[in-house]
Amino acid sequence: MTLRAIVGARVSKMQGQEKVSHLAQKEDGLRWAAVQGYEVVDTFEDLGVSAGKTTPFERPDLGQWLKPERLHEWDVIVFQKIDRAFRSTRDCVDFAKFIEENKKVLAFSGDGMVLNYRDQASTTFESQMAEFFIYIGSFFAQIELNRFKSRAQDRMSQLKMTDRVSHGVAPFGYRTVPHPSGKGKALERDPQSHDVLHAMKSRLLEDHWSLTKLCVWLNDEGTKTAVARSRGSGAWSVTTVRRVLSSLRTQGLKVSRQGGAEHPVLDAQGNVIRMAEPTFSDEDWQRIQSVLAAKAQSGKARQMTDNPMAGIGRCLECGYSLSQHRRNVKKKDGSENVHTYIRCGRTPGGCKGAVRLDEVEQKIAELIEDYSDLEVTKQVFRPGEDHTQDLEIAEKALVRLRWESDNGLVDDENVWRSRLTSLSSRVRELGKDTVIPARWETVGTGATYGELWSNPGTDRRQVLRESGVIVGLQDGKVRVRIPDDWPEPAWATDPQNEEPANPELAALPE
Repeated sequence: MTLRAIVGARVSKMQGQEKVSHLAQKEDGLRWAAVQGYEVVDTFEDLGVSAGKTTPFERPDLGQWLKPERLHEWDVIVFQKIDRAFRSTRDCVDFAKFIEENKKVLAFSGDGMVLNYRDQASTTFESQMAEFFIYIGSFFAQIELNRFKSRAQDRMSQLKMTDRVSHGVAPFGYRTVPHPSGKGKALERDPQSHDVLHAMKSRLLEDHWSLTKLCVWLNDEGTKTAVARSRGSGAWSVTTVRRVLSSLRTQGLKVSRQGGAEHPVLDAQGNVIRMAEPTFSDEDWQRIQSVLAAKAQSGKARQMTDNPMAGIGRCLECGYSLSQHRRNVKKKDGSENVHTYIRCGRTPGGCKGAVRLDEVEQKIAELIEDYSDLEVTKQVFRPGEDHTQDLEIAEKALVRLRWESDNGLVDDENVWRSRLTSLSSRVRELGKDTVIPARWETVGTGATYGELWSNPGTDRRQVLRESGVIVGLQDGKVRVRIPDDWPEPAWATDPQNEEPANPELAALPE
């Protein structure tokens, strides 16, 4: 009887058309199966799938062949290498048990190892030795994966305090180029998006456009966000506009995020690390931050509208705000019921799809219940400070004071020492934070979301708006995005594949 084989491949990352390792894996497996005299019934490939995050049973292509209804279609499964199948000894043990229970053959063409439970009992010396070597191989594959992660973390630590790009997408207004040192990447201004930023500034400061109007204009012009330039998709939203115009990255600084707020990264000497030329002058930057801060406060007045989605809801098709729509529905007895729906608020027309308001409110109530113990925070704008001139004056005074001592001009030793101590202390303090960029800081309020939600006097819509929760609508379905600094609820993430288990809690496009 000719055994039927399926031959597969897996790669963690696909980086363009030049990535062909999966083809080499399948070619090696097909050649080995032919030598064994197997009939190859099909192939499978999982591209862009991490073996460290997904078990074999969870992989998109391989997982289909492992379902009970398809086990009768094959006898042998072939990988090129052990690390193409597993990066975890635990996954290896579980998969070997599955192979044994279903009397299949597991083969690794490149490693020359075969685990045959079809023709041999698991108690034979040959099968036990095969298990042993495969387990050992999976153990070393796991060690190698951990070594990759460790090297990546070490690289990130080394690059953190340099002006080289460590990872991620270049901020809007910039692009990555080879670093002048010849090692790694650097940032430089991108002329096209740099001009867009200055057009945004003019419309915000001179024409007094709202953030919503800026968002619609950018989408209508076909301007791509930084994420869209990298990944090919992603529309502008009010949140994205605000983030771009308030992020220190837009000023060419290297930043880290802690507690939901940006902090400039300092080098070994305590200086702010500048990645590229700033987009705006210091004066324009301060004006932009002041206007954004004022708009954040004026949003409270806009919440007087009876639209329950004002400030928190947006259409995922076009990025426009959601609006409220009421419809009279006649009952069989001739009376009418008023149903309230939420839909795209863009006029005329708007995008298709609507959902009942009570369904949306139920989703929000469930979200708040999950985060009832989370402390409510707010964003506070801190104006920038420049103590360069003060530091220069203090340093010159210190030099003068020492010169007086060296030349015997000190009349009162106690007064001189007091002045020296005060000036030295002032120079040290000014030297720590000579230039403090304007920034937004996250401040705790002392109240939890559960406490505010249960308070009859709370403006719930305003609480959601200030929290950063976004309620999105797409194809008649509600999708809720929680702020980046909120922890994932226990039910939201599958621990194996790290994908949202609840489809209603999904990341919205930038």
